[in-house]
Amino acid sequence: MDVRDPPEVSISGYDDNWYLGLNNATLSCDARSNPEPIDYIWNTTVGSLPPSAVAQGHQLLIRTVDESINTTFVCKVSSAIGMGQAELAVLVRDRPPEEQSHPGIKSLIIILVVVSVILLLVGLYFLVFRRKRQDSYSPSANNTSAHGDVSYSSVALQDSAPQDPLTEGTR
Repeated sequence: MDVRDPPEVSISGYDDNWYLGLNNATLSCDARSNPEPIDYIWNTTVGSLPPSAVAQGHQLLIRTVDESINTTFVCKVSSAIGMGQAELAVLVRDRPPEEQSHPGIKSLIIILVVVSVILLLVGLYFLVFRRKRQDSYSPSANNTSAHGDVSYSSVALQDSAPQDPLTEGTR
């Protein structure tokens, strides 16, 4: 038993990363039908194909992606028992995906750099302030003799004033 089906059509080849200047991009019109498709017709929802798009049977070759490719493509497939079609909207980007900016990441990097600089400045301030503070309170900084050494000596007491009443008579 031979089941005859009109074309079921889909379009493949677009990966959501087409950008201005991309060369030789291709769309494919995929059709399943019984009997086999007879004809493939490519156009857009607004009419004819852009100048840089060339239909080649079931494929559509985009020689160079430009602003005119930012459209919805239509592939119509016919067979001996019917017709089917599919549409695909293409969004053209300004530049390749690796060159596109991520504002969240840029903001995070800027914040990290600013915080790092502030922490560095605060650390340097405390390092310098602490060193100056230590230098101003250091005994070696203010109490040095002419030779740079500090000397200590004991003080002799006179015998005229008794120091300990219990041992007063033993002297």
